[in-house]
Amino acid sequence: MTKQAEAETMQQSDYEAYMVSFYRDDWMKVWSRNHGSFKDTTKLGPMRFTDEPAPRYSAFSVDTLQVFSVKVEGIRRLQWPIDVFGIVAVRDTIDFNVIFSRTRDNCQTLT
Repeated sequence: MTKQAEAETMQQSDYEAYMVSFYRDDWMKVWSRNHGSFKDTTKLGPMRFTDEPAPRYSAFSVDTLQVFSVKVEGIRRLQWPIDVFGIVAVRDTIDFNVIFSRTRDNCQTLT
């Protein structure tokens, strides 16, 4: 990698780190009073307005992400089955939803 490419990569990395920090700080200023810390798991239940309509001007549609599956592309020197652990979480403007959380002692075995 050339010095210029290294510098550009570092600048991009610095910019992304700055934007992440800015987003987190801004989120804390706007939402933390009503919704807790940025790191807290959401307290809002799923499908809140399934059985009754949302109060006027209290809900609106936004982009969402739904994970249906995860594919293990390659395991190199590992062998099947493999045990996986860790946390996968997603965040939108209000919610912090944990979609996978396993400790090493309580891992998920993939076959």
